[in-house]
Amino acid sequence: MPSANFHFLELPVELHLEVLSELEPHEITHLSQTCKSLRAVCSIRQVWEAALKKICQANSIFEPSYHPMESMDLGDLRRSALQPWRWNERCLGAAHSGSATDATQVQEANASTDVVLHCDLSAAIGTSDYLFSFRRVHLVPGGRYVFGIAGHSIHRKVLCIWDLGPARPLQPFTTQGLHPILVKEFGWHIDDDVSEPVIYGQCLRYVVRSTTMRHGSRDTEAT
Repeated sequence: MPSANFHFLELPVELHLEVLSELEPHEITHLSQTCKSLRAVCSIRQVWEAALKKICQANSIFEPSYHPMESMDLGDLRRSALQPWRWNERCLGAAHSGSATDATQVQEANASTDVVLHCDLSAAIGTSDYLFSFRRVHLVPGGRYVFGIAGHSIHRKVLCIWDLGPARPLQPFTTQGLHPILVKEFGWHIDDDVSEPVIYGQCLRYVVRSTTMRHGSRDTEAT
């Protein structure tokens, strides 16, 4: 029969890790504050790598934003995994507090703003004088990749993706001095309603609609 004095701490580390994999990041943090033994278990790197991957999947965050995870220290892993929960707590706190300042900060952070990026693509396209103004810009969830569409005319459009570097909490948004890691030029007539990038596993997908007329119908291409 099991001992009446059996303790959770007597379990093998492998079972501790299995239990922790079922917890949310903030729950792991709370558990780590109960005693030194659990604090040591909760400080194992594997725990927070698994927690970050779980959070990415649950919150539709592009996981490659944190690649390579091996380059992140334990503090970065913990902060990144906790960031969605902390943001949610901040929003809830602002909604229930009487502080107009907190509420205003949340509203400003949630407000959509028009961002225009100017980029010289002469080297990427292989011709001179190719300065594009990207007025349709999307920051991919995760804060690392920027997706943009630009063009001089309906017959000349370019899609670009920029890599801002490994995602870190509170990292400022800037593309200054960066060059796109992907440039795709469309030499045929496409509509302006190119879709926002959608996370599909470890890839990004978008839809481009052409107006090439075939028997009165439009073609749609998914990439």
